[in-house]
Amino acid sequence: GFHNATTVFIGEKSAFPNANSLRGFDAIDSIKAKLEKACSRKVL
Repeated sequence: GFHNATTVFIGEKSAFPNANSLRGFDAIDSIKAKLEKACSRKVL
């Protein structure tokens, strides 16, 4: 459910402190894809 997706988001965001790096952006895209799949709607 959404709660699990939120937990994953927080965990992965914490795991990638260098969010401005290319790797960080890739991680954010991955998180957004997971949230979109979990929520069945586009995450902006």
